[in-house]
Amino acid sequence: MTSTARRGRPLINASHVNGLHQFTQELRLAESGRRSVGWQTGLFYFDEGLHYSNTTANNTFQTADGLPGFGAYQIAQQYSKSYAGFGQVRLVVGATACA
Repeated sequence: MTSTARRGRPLINASHVNGLHQFTQELRLAESGRRSVGWQTGLFYFDEGLHYSNTTANNTFQTADGLPGFGAYQIAQQYSKSYAGFGQVRLVVGATACA
């Protein structure tokens, strides 16, 4: 490869997860369905936090000596929350008894 082709290639790319937490909870209530009407209902909750850092050094950035310099340093945080409610009803119409 020529030096021009190498110029844009990363030499170092390092990522580090500094912290991660997740919490998920689901609550369901249901009728057993022994009658002609059955039902189910519930709630769902999700909570997540992620903290990470990323470092990239490449030869696009150079020091005064012409050595590969520091490219980029990133610190990021991501938060997610999700809530949901759900339900279902089952109705048996015209059911016959089995002998």
